[in-house]
Amino acid sequence: MPALRNLTPIEPLTDHIALVTCLEYSPHGNYLASGSWDGHAIIWKVEGATYSKHTDIPHKAIIGKVAWSPDGSYLITKTKKVIKVWRAKDGTLVKDLPMKEARAVTWLPHPFTENFAIVERDQVRVMNIKGLEESTHTFERMAIHDVAFTPDAERMILVATLELSPTGLKSSKSRAEKLIIAYNIEHRRIEDQMPILGNVREVAVSRDGKHALVSYETTTPPEVWQIRLEGSTAKLELHHACVPASQVRFEGPSYFGGTRDQFVFSASRNGEIHIWDRESGLLLHTIQAMQGTGEEGGYLSAMAWNRGNPDVFMVAAALHDGDIRVWTAPAPPARA
Repeated sequence: MPALRNLTPIEPLTDHIALVTCLEYSPHGNYLASGSWDGHAIIWKVEGATYSKHTDIPHKAIIGKVAWSPDGSYLITKTKKVIKVWRAKDGTLVKDLPMKEARAVTWLPHPFTENFAIVERDQVRVMNIKGLEESTHTFERMAIHDVAFTPDAERMILVATLELSPTGLKSSKSRAEKLIIAYNIEHRRIEDQMPILGNVREVAVSRDGKHALVSYETTTPPEVWQIRLEGSTAKLELHHACVPASQVRFEGPSYFGGTRDQFVFSASRNGEIHIWDRESGLLLHTIQAMQGTGEEGGYLSAMAWNRGNPDVFMVAAALHDGDIRVWTAPAPPARA
């Protein structure tokens, strides 16, 4: 796609002084949030190709996750033992939630703009911004790695490790089975589960709810899974893997990109950003984000795609030294 090949860098953002762990654009694309080992979450205002610091939110620990609410009113930050909810417009703390073992956190889609889900071992807890628990979903014998919601909020898509057999036994000779799971929230039942390979990291669901994206650690390429309905039951089917031109070590999770989630993009340890077509799995473009490989030249530590602005392609990537680089290009006209 020509527009991807026209992606050009703008001036880097250099306010962080340590590795940036996470990046996420707000739903409307007018802000970028970043979290870092330096204990700061920064909200950047995005005006065209110009970025300026809007709010700096200091923490007392490394920030591992930032996440915008569906309407952009709130921002969650996650450290090892605490989840905080902030009012995005002025950085005011709304709620402080101590957590023993919060593996992941994600917002529910519209219209649940004040509800989010926390993954703790074998449970997914749905809470509101006041810190009140709305519901808890327990997955016996499993360790959940991540969860995402379909756009209608009727289902969760989870990635998990099956730790015990139905009789409660744990195998000492074979690896624990990894699964992708479709779960009906109203009926509280697993509708489908399929084995997956590799050390699973995260899962995401496309905006149209038709695909899930599974990210792995090390050299296993990201996978696109179809989510389809058979009657009123969700079924999962592997669509394809997103394979780079040569084997690489992936760094961090993969993401959907483009205003319609028509792309999949991922960073590799050698400083490249790979962009695939979601539907076909075709590798469309590779950005050489930095020179050098591994410990000598550094690596990319986080990425985000601005899905809120239909007029531009805009992707941000964080370097190991704390700098954030942004590439932008005019988007092609929308299809009629």
